[in-house]
Amino acid sequence: MGGTERPLDMKLPTYLILASTLAAVGCTVPNDSAVRFLNAHQFMLGPQSGGCAPQNINIYRGSLDLAGNTRYIAAFDWESVLQPITTTINGDPLASPARNEWVLDHLVFNYSSTPSLSFQAEQLNGYAVQAPGASGSSNWIGLSLLAPQARQTLIDHVQVGGSYEVLVTFQGFGALNSGPQIPTNKVTYPIVVYRSAFTGCAPPDIQAPTGPCGDPGGQDGTVVGCCRALSPRPQGCPTQ
Repeated sequence: MGGTERPLDMKLPTYLILASTLAAVGCTVPNDSAVRFLNAHQFMLGPQSGGCAPQNINIYRGSLDLAGNTRYIAAFDWESVLQPITTTINGDPLASPARNEWVLDHLVFNYSSTPSLSFQAEQLNGYAVQAPGASGSSNWIGLSLLAPQARQTLIDHVQVGGSYEVLVTFQGFGALNSGPQIPTNKVTYPIVVYRSAFTGCAPPDIQAPTGPCGDPGGQDGTVVGCCRALSPRPQGCPTQ
C-alpha cells in the first residue's frame, strides 16, 4: 500500500516495557524490521466529506472517555526499506518488482494496564499492501487500537470517575509476494481510559460527532455531549 487507507476497524469490512511512572511513558516504535510503523497521528476531527485523513502533528499517547466513545482510532506512518528488484534474462523481465511487495495478513494486539486488568492477546485479520521503498507522510495506515475483547474488558471494569493507563502493543504479520514471511516492528501506544458522568442523549437529540472522522466525542479530549446542549452546535449536528 503506497497510498492512504481508511481505518482498519475489525467490526467494519475487515480491522513499553511498563515503567514505574506511567505519566512519562509515550509511544515507542523500534525500527527493527524491513517493514515498520513510524509516527502516530490523530485523524481530522468531525464529519469528513472527502474521506478521513490524518492530521500532520505527531501524537505519542492518547485518552478515551468511555462514556462518549468506546473505540480509539489512529493513523500510523509506515515504510518499507525493501527495494524493487526486477529479474531479467537477456534483457527480458523474468520477475517484476512486485515480488518485494509486502502483504499484511493479520495483526496481533497485546494489552496491559495500571491498575491491572486481565487481557488476552487478540489476533485480527487485515489486508494492506506495502510497496517496496514506500515512505513519506502520505504513506499511512489507519488502525482501531482496542480489539473486541480488550474493549469489552474496559467497558466492564472502568466505572464513573475511574481511570486506567492502558498500554497497547501491536505487530503486523505478513509476507512478500515472493514468499518470505516478514513481521513488522512492535509498537506500544499508551491510552488513558476513563469514564465521565455523561449518560447519553434523550431522543431525538443525538451525541455530537466531535471525534476523529465524525465519531462521537471522547477520544483525545474531544467534547462529549448532546447536540442540543452545545452552542454553537458542532458540525454534523442537526440544525433543529
